[in-house]
Amino acid sequence: MTLDRKCDVSVIIPAYSAEDHIERSINSVFKQTVLPNEIIVVDDGSEDGTWLTLSEIAKRQNPTILKIFSKSHGGPGAARNLAIRNSSSYYLAFLDADDEWLPTKLEETMRYMGDNSYDLVAHNVLMVEGGVEKKNNISSRYSKSLGQLYYGLYCRGFLATSTVIVPVSLVQKYGGFDETLDAGQDFELWLNILSKKESRFLVFESYLTKYHVRSGSVTRNAKLRLECTIQIAKRYAPLLSTHNSSIYRGFLFRMAAIHYEAMCSYLSKNNPLLAIGVLIKFPFRLLFEFFILLKSLK
Repeated sequence: MTLDRKCDVSVIIPAYSAEDHIERSINSVFKQTVLPNEIIVVDDGSEDGTWLTLSEIAKRQNPTILKIFSKSHGGPGAARNLAIRNSSSYYLAFLDADDEWLPTKLEETMRYMGDNSYDLVAHNVLMVEGGVEKKNNISSRYSKSLGQLYYGLYCRGFLATSTVIVPVSLVQKYGGFDETLDAGQDFELWLNILSKKESRFLVFESYLTKYHVRSGSVTRNAKLRLECTIQIAKRYAPLLSTHNSSIYRGFLFRMAAIHYEAMCSYLSKNNPLLAIGVLIKFPFRLLFEFFILLKSLK
């Protein structure tokens, strides 16, 4: 694939109370070695000066590239869906308002996407917390999946949204982001669009996104994510059989991973009692959800 200065990509950025970092995010797109067709930013009912900041940035940028929208607060899934409806490119690339791309992100990702007809392409990520960068080798999770990529995606459960590029036609076909979920809308969509046995996706080894870990309501976020990811796990467990994988083994592995991630989240913010609570409740929650899954499969 020969890359021109522009690639047929719409960059989707949802923004909620992001006035302190939205310009960093947008600037990282304009610094790409290959520019996208357009950047669509949706202010999701921010409670700070995000819209004013976006308006000032838009005045300094090409209006045919940077397009800004505002809506009442509905969560990142709803904001992304609005942006997708207003996009005009063949591919979508997602970037969160507090993250940033390294300059060759689009060029490298589109080289894989354009030459190999993948349904989704992503890559590794740099986690940034307190000014310290740490590599998160997402690609290794899938290289260990022994050819069962969908099983690996389901069980290991992580593709950083700000690393993903996907054809807009697939996102539209599967209904976009599920706005009924309070967390995990992105992971649910990846499982959905890759659910067909013939689907192909790649997570390559380059580190091209900086994921900025924000402090804040970690306790609330961890609890929300726990409940929503369990809901997603139950929804997609039956599809594991389509990919020649064990439904029950996959669900068991996924439930363990979900609870382990919740424990780690609490421990990272010095909440050991909440982490212990997750550990104590795990076997009871596992038995309950396993029983519900068994009934649904009869």
